[in-house]
Amino acid sequence: MLADQRAWLKRRDEDCAQGSDSERVTCLADMTQARIGELGAAARSGPGLKGKLEPFAIVKEAVPRGYQVDFTGFRFADPKLPGEVVFNEVVDKLVAEAPVDEKVDFDPPGGYLDFQQSMTLTYGSPDLMSVTVSIGRYDGGAHPNRYSAGYTVHMRDGVLDFGKVFRTRPWRSCPGCVSRT
Repeated sequence: MLADQRAWLKRRDEDCAQGSDSERVTCLADMTQARIGELGAAARSGPGLKGKLEPFAIVKEAVPRGYQVDFTGFRFADPKLPGEVVFNEVVDKLVAEAPVDEKVDFDPPGGYLDFQQSMTLTYGSPDLMSVTVSIGRYDGGAHPNRYSAGYTVHMRDGVLDFGKVFRTRPWRSCPGCVSRT
């Protein structure tokens, strides 16, 4: 986690180096607040989860023809509910897919490639959790590819399909969800 925090501080300082004094202060405050949420795995909305989440980081320094990796996330410390088990399985798959030891057969610009991934708990309740995974990947082209994926898990039955979660439960029975009238 220490190496990840140092990499994040460097990235934060680079990202917030431009603009007026007030813009830089706002950038620093916004990025710091987002980082606190990442490390604490705090839900941006909702009453909170039953199970305890623990943060993790995978950091790998750049190597020639390989990737520099910065992956921060969280997982359930002691999964008990079906949804907690399913979520940890999703995290295991994301970790396995990260290009930690991947090598390429060409000389990338700058000598290495870059992979950044972070997770945000967007909603957490005893019944439902929604997570956004943000990914930035530089594979040697003109610009990095940036994309995100969302995961919504019903905690009691482990359903990972957003459509199924809400198809089997009327909107009105989901406290905190948008209601249809």
